[in-house]
Amino acid sequence: MESEHNHRNNTRTERLLKNARFHYQASIEEMSYTQDQNLDRNLLTRLSDCSFIDRNENIIITGCTETGKSFLATALGHQSCIKGHRVLYYNLGNSSRN
Repeated sequence: MESEHNHRNNTRTERLLKNARFHYQASIEEMSYTQDQNLDRNLLTRLSDCSFIDRNENIIITGCTETGKSFLATALGHQSCIKGHRVLYYNLGNSSRN
């Protein structure tokens, strides 16, 4: 019975990750906390429980080019899928690309 439960959870997580349409894989565990990125490890730990979703709160990620904003968004989205939430990844970067 436990095996069936685990299988269903894994299948659901895989489906959620596929449907999220992430451009690459990223996870909270892979985050680099360099001084250039100015990331607060405690804040990311709190965000990784995904309770902000249950409270209907949004996260806005800002910063200079090439500082890891997309990686951070993907990592939080990946964690949200693991927690059972539906995610859809959009990159609102340079919209003039063809």
